[in-house]
Amino acid sequence: TVLAAGLVVTAWPMLRSGKADRTQKAFLGLVVLTLLFNAYVVERQGKIKKLRRRLIESEARSLAVMLQANKMLLASLPGEEQFNDRLAMDLKRAAAAGQPISVIAFKIEMPPGTPEEVKSEVWGQGAELLIPHLKEGESLYRRADGVFCMLAVGCPRDAAEHLAASLGEALATDERSMKLAARLRTRVTTYPDDTQSLHEMEQLAVRGLVA
Repeated sequence: TVLAAGLVVTAWPMLRSGKADRTQKAFLGLVVLTLLFNAYVVERQGKIKKLRRRLIESEARSLAVMLQANKMLLASLPGEEQFNDRLAMDLKRAAAAGQPISVIAFKIEMPPGTPEEVKSEVWGQGAELLIPHLKEGESLYRRADGVFCMLAVGCPRDAAEHLAASLGEALATDERSMKLAARLRTRVTTYPDDTQSLHEMEQLAVRGLVA
């Protein structure tokens, strides 16, 4: 570009005097076209940089909104006390009706050193994947950081294990979780196969998942 501009400046007096022949005029015309093309490329690059910067800013805003939504979702989930109350109530009903009841527990583990906000994001995404599989009247409970429990009334052990495997696969193949090397562990506890005691079922449901 600098060389082309220098040629135009040098040849301009010759063009004005009319002493340039046809070949020189053609060459200088080509030089001018080169300058115009380079100017166009520079302008386009400037626009591309602006668009790229806007895209990065937009992605950053979207990520911030997602993080906030995940934090709100995790905060809104019922905790251990509500889980124990609901389990006691459902266990009594299941015993009276002669029905099985299963607790499906999930633990999403993150590599050591993972920032807390990233953990919250992945845990929130995990909760989002689990919630649509709940039946009417069921809830997802947060027993500890990264540990979630589902109560499945009338669900025998084989069906609960199949559901746990399906949900585990969905969580394990989640793009964000895979990228961050998240590890999923599941546990299924069923009444009356594993225990008929409420207290024991509360403990068995998350044994090995909660420190």
